[in-house]
Amino acid sequence: MTDVDTPMTGAAPRAVAADEASAPGVTGTGAGMPPGVAAKPAGIRGEDLWPWLKDLGLLVFVVFFVAVWFGFRAAGPDGGVKGAGDGGAGSGTVEIALEEFAIKGNLKAPAGPVTLHIVNKGSVVHNLVIPALKQQTVNIDPGKDVTLQLDKVSAQSYQMFCSITGHRASGMEANLVVSAS
Repeated sequence: MTDVDTPMTGAAPRAVAADEASAPGVTGTGAGMPPGVAAKPAGIRGEDLWPWLKDLGLLVFVVFFVAVWFGFRAAGPDGGVKGAGDGGAGSGTVEIALEEFAIKGNLKAPAGPVTLHIVNKGSVVHNLVIPALKQQTVNIDPGKDVTLQLDKVSAQSYQMFCSITGHRASGMEANLVVSAS
Protein backbone atom coordinates (compact mmCIF):
# COMPACT_ATOMS: atom_id res chain seq x y z
CA MET A 1 0.00 0.00 0.00
CA THR A 2 1.36 3.43 -0.89
CA ASP A 3 0.41 7.04 -0.34
CA VAL A 4 1.18 9.83 -2.70
CA ASP A 5 3.63 12.41 -1.45
CA THR A 6 3.43 15.97 -2.71
CA PRO A 7 6.61 17.69 -1.63
CA MET A 8 6.52 21.37 -0.89
CA THR A 9 9.17 21.98 -3.54
CA GLY A 10 6.68 21.31 -6.30
CA ALA A 11 8.58 18.21 -7.46
CA ALA A 12 6.76 15.22 -8.73
CA PRO A 13 4.92 13.10 -6.21
CA ARG A 14 6.71 10.05 -4.85
CA ALA A 15 5.36 6.81 -3.53
CA VAL A 16 5.78 6.18 0.22
CA ALA A 17 5.69 2.73 1.69
CA ALA A 18 3.12 2.12 4.43
CA ASP A 19 5.80 1.12 6.96
CA GLU A 20 7.67 4.38 6.28
CA ALA A 21 4.54 6.48 6.80
CA SER A 22 3.87 4.98 10.20
CA ALA A 23 7.35 4.45 11.64
CA PRO A 24 7.07 4.19 15.43
CA GLY A 25 8.45 7.15 17.38
CA VAL A 26 8.77 9.36 14.31
CA THR A 27 6.30 12.01 13.22
CA GLY A 28 6.14 13.81 9.96
CA THR A 29 7.58 11.07 7.73
CA GLY A 30 5.64 10.10 4.70
CA ALA A 31 3.04 12.45 3.31
CA GLY A 32 3.93 16.13 3.47
CA MET A 33 7.63 15.67 4.37
CA PRO A 34 10.02 17.11 1.76
CA PRO A 35 13.08 15.06 0.89
CA GLY A 36 16.20 15.84 2.95
CA VAL A 37 14.24 17.26 5.94
CA ALA A 38 14.91 15.40 9.17
CA ALA A 39 11.88 13.98 10.92
CA LYS A 40 11.12 15.17 14.46
CA PRO A 41 11.00 12.45 17.12
CA ALA A 42 7.67 11.95 18.84
CA GLY A 43 7.53 13.50 22.28
CA ILE A 44 6.30 16.58 24.04
CA ARG A 45 5.31 19.30 21.62
CA GLY A 46 4.43 22.88 22.52
CA GLU A 47 0.69 22.19 22.43
CA ASP A 48 1.21 19.16 24.72
CA LEU A 49 3.28 21.22 27.16
CA TRP A 50 0.70 23.95 27.90
CA PRO A 51 -1.71 21.85 30.08
CA TRP A 52 1.25 20.54 32.06
CA LEU A 53 2.56 24.08 32.65
CA LYS A 54 -0.90 25.23 33.73
CA ASP A 55 -1.04 22.39 36.27
CA LEU A 56 2.46 23.20 37.53
CA GLY A 57 1.54 26.89 37.86
CA LEU A 58 -1.59 25.97 39.82
CA LEU A 59 0.44 23.72 42.13
CA VAL A 60 3.02 26.47 42.77
CA PHE A 61 0.22 28.96 43.50
CA VAL A 62 -1.48 26.58 45.97
CA VAL A 63 1.80 25.81 47.79
CA PHE A 64 2.61 29.54 48.01
CA PHE A 65 -0.89 30.38 49.27
CA VAL A 66 -0.77 27.67 51.96
CA ALA A 67 2.71 28.80 53.10
CA VAL A 68 1.58 32.42 53.36
CA TRP A 69 -1.62 31.42 55.16
CA PHE A 70 0.29 29.39 57.76
CA GLY A 71 2.81 32.21 58.10
CA PHE A 72 0.07 34.70 58.96
CA ARG A 73 -1.59 32.25 61.34
CA ALA A 74 1.70 31.84 63.21
CA ALA A 75 2.24 35.60 63.44
CA GLY A 76 1.20 37.36 66.59
CA PRO A 77 -0.72 40.65 66.70
CA ASP A 78 2.53 42.65 66.52
CA GLY A 79 3.79 40.63 63.53
CA GLY A 80 6.19 38.53 65.60
CA VAL A 81 6.02 34.78 65.55
CA LYS A 82 4.08 33.25 68.41
CA GLY A 83 6.17 31.16 70.76
CA ALA A 84 9.43 32.07 69.10
CA GLY A 85 11.07 33.54 72.16
CA ASP A 86 9.24 36.85 72.51
CA GLY A 87 8.80 36.43 76.27
CA GLY A 88 9.42 40.14 76.78
CA ALA A 89 8.16 42.30 79.62
CA GLY A 90 4.45 41.81 80.12
CA SER A 91 4.65 38.11 79.30
CA GLY A 92 5.07 35.51 82.03
CA THR A 93 6.39 32.89 79.59
CA VAL A 94 9.99 32.86 78.36
CA GLU A 95 11.06 30.66 75.43
CA ILE A 96 14.61 29.36 75.88
CA ALA A 97 16.63 27.38 73.33
CA LEU A 98 19.63 25.29 74.42
CA GLU A 99 22.23 24.65 71.72
CA GLU A 100 25.93 23.84 71.44
CA PHE A 101 27.09 25.89 73.35
CA ALA A 102 24.65 28.71 74.00
CA ILE A 103 21.47 29.62 75.81
CA LYS A 104 19.29 31.66 73.43
CA GLY A 105 16.01 33.53 73.57
CA ASN A 106 14.65 36.88 74.69
CA LEU A 107 15.55 36.25 78.32
CA LYS A 108 13.28 38.90 79.86
CA ALA A 109 10.21 38.52 82.05
CA PRO A 110 8.05 40.58 84.40
CA ALA A 111 8.26 40.06 88.15
CA GLY A 112 5.82 37.51 89.54
CA PRO A 113 5.13 33.98 88.36
CA VAL A 114 7.26 33.06 85.33
CA THR A 115 7.08 30.01 83.08
CA LEU A 116 10.23 28.90 81.25
CA HIS A 117 9.65 26.77 78.15
CA ILE A 118 13.04 25.21 77.46
CA VAL A 119 13.78 23.42 74.16
CA ASN A 120 16.97 21.49 73.44
CA LYS A 121 17.74 22.45 69.83
CA GLY A 122 21.21 20.96 70.05
CA SER A 123 22.49 17.52 69.21
CA VAL A 124 23.57 16.49 72.72
CA VAL A 125 21.90 16.43 76.15
CA HIS A 126 21.59 19.77 77.99
CA ASN A 127 19.96 21.10 81.16
CA LEU A 128 19.31 24.47 82.78
CA VAL A 129 20.27 25.54 86.32
CA ILE A 130 19.20 28.78 88.05
CA PRO A 131 21.15 28.73 91.35
CA ALA A 132 19.62 31.89 92.92
CA LEU A 133 16.13 30.37 92.57
CA LYS A 134 17.31 26.86 93.50
CA GLN A 135 15.83 25.53 90.25
CA GLN A 136 17.18 22.96 87.80
CA THR A 137 15.66 21.03 84.92
CA VAL A 138 16.17 17.37 84.24
CA ASN A 139 18.66 16.50 81.51
CA ILE A 140 16.88 17.28 78.23
CA ASP A 141 17.49 15.03 75.22
CA PRO A 142 18.01 16.64 71.78
CA GLY A 143 14.72 17.75 70.24
CA LYS A 144 12.84 17.51 73.55
CA ASP A 145 11.45 20.27 75.75
CA VAL A 146 10.49 20.87 79.37
CA THR A 147 8.57 23.55 81.24
CA LEU A 148 9.83 25.07 84.47
CA GLN A 149 7.37 27.02 86.66
CA LEU A 150 8.91 29.78 88.78
CA ASP A 151 6.69 31.29 91.50
CA LYS A 152 7.05 34.87 92.75
CA VAL A 153 10.21 35.84 90.92
CA SER A 154 11.44 39.26 92.05
CA ALA A 155 12.95 41.92 89.79
CA GLN A 156 16.66 41.24 89.26
CA SER A 157 19.05 39.39 86.96
CA TYR A 158 19.34 35.62 87.44
CA GLN A 159 22.35 33.67 86.20
CA MET A 160 21.50 30.46 84.28
CA PHE A 161 23.80 27.78 82.91
CA CYS A 162 24.02 24.19 81.67
CA SER A 163 25.59 21.93 84.30
CA ILE A 164 26.63 19.15 81.89
CA THR A 165 30.41 18.75 82.25
CA GLY A 166 32.25 21.27 80.07
CA HIS A 167 29.13 23.01 78.72
CA ARG A 168 29.23 26.06 81.00
CA ALA A 169 32.95 26.53 80.33
CA SER A 170 32.15 26.37 76.59
CA GLY A 171 29.75 29.31 76.85
CA MET A 172 26.42 27.88 77.96
CA GLU A 173 25.50 30.57 80.45
CA ALA A 174 23.18 33.56 80.29
CA ASN A 175 21.09 35.85 82.48
CA LEU A 176 17.34 35.90 82.91
CA VAL A 177 16.39 39.55 83.46
CA VAL A 178 13.23 40.02 85.53
CA SER A 179 11.88 43.55 85.69
CA ALA A 180 9.25 45.19 87.89
CA SER A 181 5.79 44.88 86.36
